[in-house]
Amino acid sequence: MVTMNLIFLDIDGVLNSEEYALKCSAEEDTRYTFESLDPACVRALNRLCTEGQAVCVLSSVWRINWTLPGMQAHLEKFGFTGRVVDKTPLLRGRDGKDAERGFEIAAYLSNCQRHGPEVDAFVILDDDSDMGPLMPFLVKTEFKKGLTEAHVDQALALLRRGTK
Repeated sequence: MVTMNLIFLDIDGVLNSEEYALKCSAEEDTRYTFESLDPACVRALNRLCTEGQAVCVLSSVWRINWTLPGMQAHLEKFGFTGRVVDKTPLLRGRDGKDAERGFEIAAYLSNCQRHGPEVDAFVILDDDSDMGPLMPFLVKTEFKKGLTEAHVDQALALLRRGTK
């Protein structure tokens, strides 16, 4: 059976940051848009994918409006060298509101247990904390800075520890 390491990837507050937006604004960079990504954050994600031998599963709300090939191309436009292989399901609670992201990730992992691939290890990159029982796997970023090298070190430690 195929085994893999997964990175559950949020976008806002992970691959884009307030600091980057302010820098672009100060430099009057007309190429900057709401969908721009911070190159330093993308480089950090590249390091995590490479050193962690991991692929990405999109858990961001961006998964609603982007196809997988479209998201892969968009990330590559900003220097991403890894792979986006899937998206988490969009779940609703009994009250009709969106389920917490942790429940969506848990549903994805449950489906992997039933149908594959086998997940050796996973980490969640997000600037929110709605992970429920998956909190021990969260590397929490901040919108101000996004993904940093310190976060990558923390995520690599989680991937090396595994889920077993």
